[in-house]
Amino acid sequence: MVSPSKRKINFAEEEITILIEEVDLRKKLLFASFTTSITAAQKKQAWESVRNGVNAASAARRTVDELKKKWSDINTSAKKLGAEFRRKSSATGGGPLPPPLDERTLLVMDIMGVVAVEGVEHYVDTLEEGILTMPMGQLKF
Repeated sequence: MVSPSKRKINFAEEEITILIEEVDLRKKLLFASFTTSITAAQKKQAWESVRNGVNAASAARRTVDELKKKWSDINTSAKKLGAEFRRKSSATGGGPLPPPLDERTLLVMDIMGVVAVEGVEHYVDTLEEGILTMPMGQLKF
């Protein structure tokens, strides 16, 4: 007797679109640092709301962990596409421009923010006199 597969069906395009929209609605809470006003419980509740939104339009019941993993994959893909587009756009030697990024990739890049996609431009790390008051040997990293 063959046991049924435990693997869920792949994410449908509609599920991915809803996931991106739901994350966009809650991005300030989902990706904010923990503070006295932003707790782990609030973030968990926000991810539960994302899950409810995705599951409302899906035949497959997705868990929060599955949605977080899918978001991470979408995020990574958008960063790669954005970096490739920037590299090809600034390349020398003539030739055609790369095709524009699709709307979904642009939305994900907007949710992540410019620094997450492009990095910090022209950043110089300096150590000015008087800023560091603790001897270097006592710093803990």
